[in-house]
Amino acid sequence: MTLSKTLDAAEIAGWAELDSRAYDLFIVDPMISKIWSSMGVCYVEFADGSDDAELDDEDRFPELAETFNMFSDAFGMPQFNYVRETFLESHAPVIPEDETLAQWGKRMNLVVQAINVPFRPDTDAWNEDAIHFNITVRTTDKVANPVLWSGFYSVGSAHPEIWAKKTRKECDAAGIITAATFTKMELRKLQNEHPRSIYAEGIREKIVASYKKAAPIALEDILDSLRMDAMGADQSFDDWAGDCGADTDSRKALATYEACRDVLHALQRFSRKDFESLMQCEGL
Repeated sequence: MTLSKTLDAAEIAGWAELDSRAYDLFIVDPMISKIWSSMGVCYVEFADGSDDAELDDEDRFPELAETFNMFSDAFGMPQFNYVRETFLESHAPVIPEDETLAQWGKRMNLVVQAINVPFRPDTDAWNEDAIHFNITVRTTDKVANPVLWSGFYSVGSAHPEIWAKKTRKECDAAGIITAATFTKMELRKLQNEHPRSIYAEGIREKIVASYKKAAPIALEDILDSLRMDAMGADQSFDDWAGDCGADTDSRKALATYEACRDVLHALQRFSRKDFESLMQCEGL
C-alpha cells in the first residue's frame, strides 16, 4: 500500500470516529440541535436558544473534543455541519441481521479468560456443588485499558458432564481429557446410554477436575450475562428495584444494583451503535 493510500484510509477512519462521537452526543443530549465547525473551531448549538458552546470545553464534551482535536492535528481543520434530524436519520445504526453474541464479540475483538476459583467472594447464592470462575473480558486492540470487565461467573454441577459428552472427540484429539488420566474404557462410558455409569470408578471426579482445568467458558455466555445485568440499570435504584421486585431497603439489593450499573458503564465504552447492536443480539 502506498503512503497516500495509507493516509487516505486513516483520514476516512478519522471521519468515521468523528461521526460516531457526534452521533453519541446527539443521542445523549436531545437538546443539542446542531454540531458544526468553522475556522478550526467546533461549536455545539442548542434547541432552546442558549449560547453556542465551543468544543474546547472539554469538561462538557470530552470525547468529541478529543476526537476533533486529534483529527485537526493529523489532517487539518475539518469542516462540517451536522443538523440533528438529518444527521441521525442518515447515521442510524445498521444492525447486521441475525448477528449472534459470538459474532458481535468477534467484531469487537473481544476474548475471554477464565480461571477456576474455589468460591465466590461476592455472593453466597450458589449451592456448594456449583463451579466458579474468575472472568476477564478484554479487547485485543492496542488500547490503554484493554480490560472491558472482570468479575465472577458460576455454573451448575451438571455442566462438566454436559461438556465432557459434547466435546469428547475434540478434547480427546487435543489431549485435554487424556491428560486428565482417563482410560479408553472411561471415555467409552461417557457415551453410555445410562448416565449414572459416569459416577462409577471416580469418573465424575475426573470430569470435574478436567472441566475446571480447561475452564471452557464461552465469550457469548459472558456477554449474554453482562447484557442481562445491564438491562434497566440506567434507571434509578427505586425504579430498578420495582422492576426486579427487590426491597428498596435491602443493602444486598443496592449492591446488586450498583454492580449492574458498573456493567452498564463498561458496555457503554463501545459506541452507541455497537452497544445497541449488542442489546439486540438474539439471546442464548
